[in-house]
Amino acid sequence: SAEHVMLVEVFSGIQGARRALEVLGIRPGLNLSCEIDEHALRVSKQNYPEAIELGDISQLTVEKLLEAASDNVRIEQILLVAGWPCQELSGLNAEGLGLAGRSGLISELIKLETVLLPRAFPDANIERLAENVSSMSDENCQKVSTLLHSKPYHICPSDLWPVRRPRYYWSTWQLKPAADFRI
Repeated sequence: SAEHVMLVEVFSGIQGARRALEVLGIRPGLNLSCEIDEHALRVSKQNYPEAIELGDISQLTVEKLLEAASDNVRIEQILLVAGWPCQELSGLNAEGLGLAGRSGLISELIKLETVLLPRAFPDANIERLAENVSSMSDENCQKVSTLLHSKPYHICPSDLWPVRRPRYYWSTWQLKPAADFRI
């Protein structure tokens, strides 16, 4: 258990970040999630009943965060993981609105990272990993990179197993390549 670690997963789907931590043998002291899809919520609740569901990220407040964490006031490390809506950024959507459509919800992620979490947990270290489609235009990739203050890593799981799903990942820490994995 990593009792002083809080996982905050937004646009969490079925909580892939929580599963990744589980595979690594890490159990966060607190698991917060923001998701609105009822099917994803059902899967998440079944697999991680202790996770605290906060619903729509656009309705999140400092007070809701503090209430959710009231049983664990010793949060030292926050891992913020997000895969915000990609439909308007995808290169497969010829009429995509870019950051003007649903993909513009990245602004809620930024608000959570830069305003809400620092106000709620001023002494905690916050690290962020955000992902989205690598088929977005160079212009949209540059806009996202500017908003997130980092350049993306281009990673495809086909380096490890037979699944081709290339993505961009923006993190607040530096990734290092491994012998069997390229970044």
